[in-house]
Amino acid sequence: TVLMVRSIGSASGILKRLEIDLKKFPALVWRWKINRAVGMAIETRKDRNDSAARIRVIFGKAAPKPLKRPPEILKLFKSFGIQPGGKEPRGFKIDYIWGNNLPKGDVIDYPGSKNHKIVVIESGNKRANHWVWEKHNLVEDFQEFFRSSPPALIGIMVLTDTDQTNEGVIAHYSSIILMDK
Repeated sequence: TVLMVRSIGSASGILKRLEIDLKKFPALVWRWKINRAVGMAIETRKDRNDSAARIRVIFGKAAPKPLKRPPEILKLFKSFGIQPGGKEPRGFKIDYIWGNNLPKGDVIDYPGSKNHKIVVIESGNKRANHWVWEKHNLVEDFQEFFRSSPPALIGIMVLTDTDQTNEGVIAHYSSIILMDK
């Protein structure tokens, strides 16, 4: 299964709410592909923090109940196989991004947030238009970035984001899996 996202001056995300004990499944694996990096993105600036592809992991307490929606909206979502999940849960966050400006391997604070890190996994256009496999140990990353043991993993979100730069990109996501090693 592949999720293809086209973004033109917008930001779109899909959130999967979870409650996972990371001692059992500490590794997150996925593959992704972009057609191009967001050329005007500057990851360190709040007003230009766009990326063609982003996997956000959210750590914390159990997620709040989803927002109530009118029955017509729920019926429409259901017809497309979509289950709305409400707001993004609060907690500690790590974004693994396909960036533009920063070199691969850089870790920065999300602009305007102290409990949110950005990790540049891929950068630029060198590997654009090719499927790329990624694997990260969420426990090790959390301990390194926040200097403590992680709480439960309560959400994984995929985002394609060009709302601040007004550019157009296409991103593909697939095989997002939690593993024991």
